[in-house]
Amino acid sequence: MLPQIELEYASADQSLPNDPETGERMFPEDEFDTSDLVETYLELELPNDSKGMLVADIVGAMPEQDWCLVYPLSTGDDEAIGNSWDEFKSIVKHRRRFFFLQHRDSNLEYGVSRGEAAYNIPDLLERIGRFASDHGLISRLNAGSRWLRVQEMGEDEHNFGPRRMGPPPFELANCPTV
Repeated sequence: MLPQIELEYASADQSLPNDPETGERMFPEDEFDTSDLVETYLELELPNDSKGMLVADIVGAMPEQDWCLVYPLSTGDDEAIGNSWDEFKSIVKHRRRFFFLQHRDSNLEYGVSRGEAAYNIPDLLERIGRFASDHGLISRLNAGSRWLRVQEMGEDEHNFGPRRMGPPPFELANCPTV
């Protein structure tokens, strides 16, 4: 079990840098003990261990040390894709509404201020599409199927007109835009 854990987690003593002036470990919020590693980070589910004895045995068999991610100063995949998506929305909304696939954007490169936005636009959209497909979030409609356009209303909203939904598909547009 330990070799698999060590693919993603390492000793905080060896991985986290120390402050050159004080000698204290930097980023203490990124470290956790063995018990937290097993119970929280590994999300080990043991439904028949109601008294926690098996978890305690596993924790006892592992090195008692402070742990952190193997690459503690890097951005995790979930944060990187979130940052990339936020930048993509900003690009489409404020800079390049239609022609965004051909151009690299400096905001989607690695950056310290926002964390790593690690995906260029085509890769980001490909990854999101693959995730949606893999999780059954996309389904094919038969020709002639009826569908409704909907939008969730906020708590303070009481109604809104069809213009808020944006234009319908071209072949169904029967009202001139004003």
